[in-house]
Amino acid sequence: MATKGGHQIVLTADRLLMADYACLFDAMVAASQTTSTPRFILENLLMPVPRPNPLPAKVAPLGLRRIESALVHAGHEVCVCHPDRLVDAIGPETKIIGIATGEPLGKGMNSSTMVAIAGGRIWPQVFFEQVLLSAFKKAPNAQVVIGGPGAWQIAQEIDNPVRPNEIAGSAGTLPAKTLGILQRLQKNAQLTVVDGYCEGNIASIINQIIETCQGLGTVKGEQPVDIPAINAAATMGAVEMSRGCGWGCEFCTIAHTPMCHLPIETIESDIVKNLEGGQTSLSLLSEDFFRYGSSGAKVKPETLIKTLTKLRENKAVKLMQIDHVNVSSIAQFSDQELLEVRRLLTLGQQHEYVWVNIGVETASGPLLARNGGRAKMAGGPPEEWHAHTQEQMRRLIRAGFYPLVSIVLGLPTETPDEARQSLRWVQELSDQRMSVFPVALAPLGQSDPLPSLTKTHWQTVIESYRLNFKWVPKLVWDNEQGSGVPTARSLAAQVIGKSQVVWWNAAFRLKQRKAKA
Repeated sequence: MATKGGHQIVLTADRLLMADYACLFDAMVAASQTTSTPRFILENLLMPVPRPNPLPAKVAPLGLRRIESALVHAGHEVCVCHPDRLVDAIGPETKIIGIATGEPLGKGMNSSTMVAIAGGRIWPQVFFEQVLLSAFKKAPNAQVVIGGPGAWQIAQEIDNPVRPNEIAGSAGTLPAKTLGILQRLQKNAQLTVVDGYCEGNIASIINQIIETCQGLGTVKGEQPVDIPAINAAATMGAVEMSRGCGWGCEFCTIAHTPMCHLPIETIESDIVKNLEGGQTSLSLLSEDFFRYGSSGAKVKPETLIKTLTKLRENKAVKLMQIDHVNVSSIAQFSDQELLEVRRLLTLGQQHEYVWVNIGVETASGPLLARNGGRAKMAGGPPEEWHAHTQEQMRRLIRAGFYPLVSIVLGLPTETPDEARQSLRWVQELSDQRMSVFPVALAPLGQSDPLPSLTKTHWQTVIESYRLNFKWVPKLVWDNEQGSGVPTARSLAAQVIGKSQVVWWNAAFRLKQRKAKA
């Protein structure tokens, strides 16, 4: 419980990050919704509030749990709370309010695309504004520290505030009221924005803020030598396997962050904390799951298989989900090794759809190379990227995986022929059990990325969502049932999802008719 004057350091995040998701895919769907999706649907079907909603919080984003652990190890008293309980956690004695955010301005490519198609604003942005306003009202004199994967958006906004002729609230901007709070905090030296992984220096940052009663503006986070194990359960049962990427793609925010792997001892400790908090369905997170244990681009399948075998010794674990793999890593696994990884992920569970995100980015290898993606090809000829990526998708599918492929539309220097090549890539895989999610390239500061899309781009969207509308409902049902979601709630989500298909198809066709040739 909170002390009468409030906790000295309070950590929280927006409602989307703090929701009690049953499975990882539910979180992905929720985070992509705009305000065109009614809030009551979002909260009751996609992002339920933990029940009960205790203080400290039952679950919290993995990154926030890492910060909590780093601060506790440094001797600080910390309270992690759900935003609905923020008023119970803070008070006159509160010195620091830390807020984690993923999409505070909706500048991500997926968010920009969804807003431009569906209208409204991305819900993560709305929920960030609400938690910021709540913190400011309850503790107007406290220092505010903003971090998380979307912190760079805030840093950019306060350094380059919205101009008078911009429409407040569009993608890439903040409403005047919220921007005003940030500017007031900055003027009063109450604002610190931490960019990047920061367990290595978050304690020193907090110490400096407390000692000087001064915000630090924008500061760069530092990686720790040893990533601290978490002290309590993470949202979605998140368990970090590795972090960083380092492939150098010019359109990615972690392109130059080298990949590092967590030791098995930390991974096992995090699993135990998740299980103690009731999170029996785990999300094994990495920007390239198949690269776990490797040094550089060369994978070590035996290390990953050995690690999964060790993790499966804990019989309390139900669903094991993964998020990202890279094409070049898939290619280095034999068919038998892919089958073994899938077997270990689903061991003892009725779970058919083992999905994984794969950034193909474009079917044109030369285009990808021109945009800094040459390393993703692991030395393969760019001209073979089209056929090579298709073959790796088919190998994954034969091994029982379900690929979720991302394709970026409108990469710099893309030619009409290269746009058509991506369309053909999707059409040639239309008989496979997979999904493709095209996103429009959204240069920073551009609120609407869609005017640059051509009719060919929109046909790629239409062909991709023909696949998605066929398979995604089955994926969602499978994952929710495997993680224990009540059947009635899953059925309601299916009905609402199917009712949106007609609307989405009509929207795609309308956008295509209005697009340039």
